[in-house]
Amino acid sequence: MKRVCPERSRRGFSLVELLVVASIMAILFSLSMAYYNQFNRSQILNQAVLELKNNLRLAQSMASTGEKPSSDLVPCDSLEGYRVTFVAGVVGGAPDSYQIQAQCSNGLKGAIKTFYFPAVVRFETVPSLIVFRVLAGGIQEERVITLSAFETSKTITVTRTGEIR
Repeated sequence: MKRVCPERSRRGFSLVELLVVASIMAILFSLSMAYYNQFNRSQILNQAVLELKNNLRLAQSMASTGEKPSSDLVPCDSLEGYRVTFVAGVVGGAPDSYQIQAQCSNGLKGAIKTFYFPAVVRFETVPSLIVFRVLAGGIQEERVITLSAFETSKTITVTRTGEIR
């Protein structure tokens, strides 16, 4: 009778064991990639919303301090406020954007500050313009701005008193 040495009978892993481990690792990797992509997409929209809120606060701050633009050939007579205009882009072309400019009694003055959203972020409906008034920092009527990306949407509300939430 032939004796099998116990030390030599078990030297490594069988092919089946290696395939099971590899398939479990592949499943875990694919799940983690799916969650990472979902997280990344939500962060793109969250970042666009945060940037818009900050720039609305910038326009509000410049209006409340009465900061007149200084780069125009024709100076601003009397600052009425800062105007935020929303521009719808073209699908497959220019992205949605918004612009901030001083509104004076003698027209729009100063450099136009234009901010672009990432191509995947869109206005659900293009909001009408917002003018933050001097000193008060408020606006004529409440505005709701809704941004969407990857089948998710977020809303920003600017109240009459100028609160941005």
